[in-house]
Amino acid sequence: YGTIWGAVPETSGSIFWVSPADAYTVDGRAYGASDDADGLSPEKALRTIARAIALATADAGDVIMLLPGTHTSASQVVLNKAGLTFVAADPGARISPDVRPYAASTKVNWTSTLAGTAVANTAADTTFIGINFIPVTARTFMSCIATPRNRWIDCAVTLSAAASTSTKGIVFSGAAGAFCSFT
Repeated sequence: YGTIWGAVPETSGSIFWVSPADAYTVDGRAYGASDDADGLSPEKALRTIARAIALATADAGDVIMLLPGTHTSASQVVLNKAGLTFVAADPGARISPDVRPYAASTKVNWTSTLAGTAVANTAADTTFIGINFIPVTARTFMSCIATPRNRWIDCAVTLSAAASTSTKGIVFSGAAGAFCSFT
């Protein structure tokens, strides 16, 4: 998939594909996403990021590819498996993780309808690439508790739609931010 999607990291682990909607299109063909699928190809995408995390194995090099669009979590996503990589699949736009050829508004979005913290991250060594995080007004998108060595590469946090000074993108507590990086 590397030449089609341009951003699939080489890994010895599994690659799980997640669709932002029940119905989606890959290469001009329509498919239906389901958390009952295995998620191991773009044509058999999972429906939720939470299910991809549940299927992934900690510290095995597993990658969660988010297909283009806005991924909306209706309940809190618990990110408790170390070593996962989340990548925004953006065919034709990404050259490498360090090249930023498109604006934040065109990234793969991850948002929530939850009236609380959308993502509870307690996992070390997690990487996020090319994702635009959108918190709900007056809420936090991601809390990071004891999450050393997390990396955000070419990511953005959109707060423009959140008209509240208490809206937060990514919050670290305690020693959670030890050796974390944003590039």
